[in-house]
Amino acid sequence: MLHWVDETSSTNADLAARARDLPHGSGLAARRQTAGRGRLGRTWAEASGNLYLSVLLKDVVAAELPLVTLGAGVVVVDAVGEGFQLKWPNDVLDRAGRKLAGVLCEASWEQGRLAHVVVGIGVNVVAAPEGVPATCLADHGVHTDADTLAERIRAGLVGLDRPSVLRAWSERSCTLGRDVQVEGVRGRAVGLGPDGALLVDTGTGVERVITGDVGFL
Repeated sequence: MLHWVDETSSTNADLAARARDLPHGSGLAARRQTAGRGRLGRTWAEASGNLYLSVLLKDVVAAELPLVTLGAGVVVVDAVGEGFQLKWPNDVLDRAGRKLAGVLCEASWEQGRLAHVVVGIGVNVVAAPEGVPATCLADHGVHTDADTLAERIRAGLVGLDRPSVLRAWSERSCTLGRDVQVEGVRGRAVGLGPDGALLVDTGTGVERVITGDVGFL
């Protein structure tokens, strides 16, 4: 079930507020969003006509949270078509390194148990924010219907094969095999841990990075 609104402050906040009464796989999409959030406390730059989508997942156990986060990026890359790659953990970039889409997963806990996860996704469909390295589907000659794209992503998240996420993410990555700096760790990104951590070979050992913003060297 996917519900559309013309405008909202945050699809993640709206969906989370109603999560208790909604079934697994429910989606909320907006044609304009005024107070979207990104990873690490950032704001998400918005423009009318782009896609702002949140999907409610109620079948996730705590150990699978990293796989959902990585898998959301995989779903978006597969939904938008060829020519896009994943920067760890789940930013979608074009071949020039410009950002097309971002993902924010927010978990809710009840009595120490994971109750649900709201997966928020923003895709630049018709316009890219100015002042940052960003792109949109229209820049790449992709003129897709936002309604179709939203349903494709929602269905992909609901049907995500979590055991295969690490392999699928690695196949779509622009991070692995490159020299990176993240959270004070510098070296070659060589793989993912079973928990989705980025493995960085520093030359003196392999460091695990569980969160952070990757910079390419």
